[in-house]
Amino acid sequence: MKRIGIVDLGSNSVRMSIIWVEHDHSYHMIEQAKSIVRLSEGMSEDANLSTKAMERTKSALGMFKKLASVHQVDEVRAVATAAVRQANNRDAFLQLVKEETDWELEVISGEDEAYYDYLGVANTMDLKNFVLMDIGGGSTELAWVENRKIKKAVSLPLGAVLLTESHFPGSQVSQKGLKAARAMFDQVLDQVDWLKEAKSLPLVGLGGTWRSIGKLDRAATRNSIQRIHGYAMDRKTTLEWLDVLWGMSLKDRAKAKGISASRAEVIVGGIVPIERVLKKMKPNQVVISANGVREGLFYESYFKMLGKPLVVENVLDHSLANTVKRYHEEDHHLIHLDQLTSTLFDTLKKEYHFTEKDRRLLYAAIRLHDIGMRVDYFNHQDHSFYLTLNTNIYGLSHRELVQVAWIAGSHRVDRKLHQNMRLYAGYINDEEKQRIFQLSALLMIAEQLDRAEDGRVTSLQADLTDRSLNLLVGSQEPIDLELDSAKRAAAVFRKAYRRTLIIKEQA
Repeated sequence: MKRIGIVDLGSNSVRMSIIWVEHDHSYHMIEQAKSIVRLSEGMSEDANLSTKAMERTKSALGMFKKLASVHQVDEVRAVATAAVRQANNRDAFLQLVKEETDWELEVISGEDEAYYDYLGVANTMDLKNFVLMDIGGGSTELAWVENRKIKKAVSLPLGAVLLTESHFPGSQVSQKGLKAARAMFDQVLDQVDWLKEAKSLPLVGLGGTWRSIGKLDRAATRNSIQRIHGYAMDRKTTLEWLDVLWGMSLKDRAKAKGISASRAEVIVGGIVPIERVLKKMKPNQVVISANGVREGLFYESYFKMLGKPLVVENVLDHSLANTVKRYHEEDHHLIHLDQLTSTLFDTLKKEYHFTEKDRRLLYAAIRLHDIGMRVDYFNHQDHSFYLTLNTNIYGLSHRELVQVAWIAGSHRVDRKLHQNMRLYAGYINDEEKQRIFQLSALLMIAEQLDRAEDGRVTSLQADLTDRSLNLLVGSQEPIDLELDSAKRAAAVFRKAYRRTLIIKEQA
């Protein structure tokens, strides 16, 4: 068991995450803290950190030090990015931090910052080829990822705070300031010659500016999933939001749903890099990541501790495995359900046009269907539905996550999801609803055939006829309970498949 603290000091804010690694190597966050310190405030004039900014930051880090002590953190890794690496008086600041916290604040390069962003994204998003864009207060990092490996990375010395202070005094937008900010950013962006080779790839956006845009769109479209990680938009919609933000006053931005008052002051500078990259790269999709440097630093420490590669081979498999351990699910039961549902799935696949994506959704739902038991046995399927939507399951799009939650939450014979599914209607069309109904019926049958969770059903033969699905169940032990329970799913099966479910015990 180990508790790891990660501190990321940027130009605008400082954040801390504390992650608990259990004895079984599962992990989850137990604390997160943030403080707006505006470390780079006024830096554009002489490249020196101001005394006030340093004192604000020192005070925030001192509080984080106490927080780490309260949680008995075993190891703290603290890094500083653009503001500190660009400051002429950085040594004095580092000494100030050392005296206050006893932490050796590590100043990482822009390329290292892009690399840790990459680790944070590649381990939590199921994307093969993409461009990553992290907009900080004092810099913007770009990375080109191909076949899930980082190919090129660059750090541009312009970020939200610096562009706002230089061209948008009082955080007010003028055409003159906008033109100058665009020209300034284009000058450094034009030096990134590889960006044209990555044209049309998905663009993954990191940082507070990106998250704010995603939250604005989520509020406008009334999407019910609260997590912003993995939130996807098209390029046209993203550009429209930039125009909306530039047209707002500072007061209006501060009132907008999804934008904090502190973010409202610097977001006008942050959206300049977004606009320029969108117009130059023309990505086929924009995906927002809530994970970046801190998560990347954690994954580096975690996987090195286990002696494993720093990037997982399969994001969904890794995330599900971690969740199964966290909720203390029994592997042998889940594996047996895999076997039983695979027999049913393969028998029905051709007739009902099941795809490998459907198999993947069913596989995920199997691992999540009983996590609600950790809340309570009664209505645990409802709890599983809620926890699936609100646990960090990586490797699924928001649309897929809703579908998996619905399958997992519908595995009981007397299933009645209490949640109002109309809240998630935008994620599922009629065809997908029918498919979810069919897949959940398979999980329901398999769950009943392993009612004792001891794998006593040792064989399952399935035969599909024009009117029925005939199951022949074999076991060396009594399975009266399993057979009776599985037969109770016959009505659900008929409704889902328009066929009769016939279950017999092998002689």
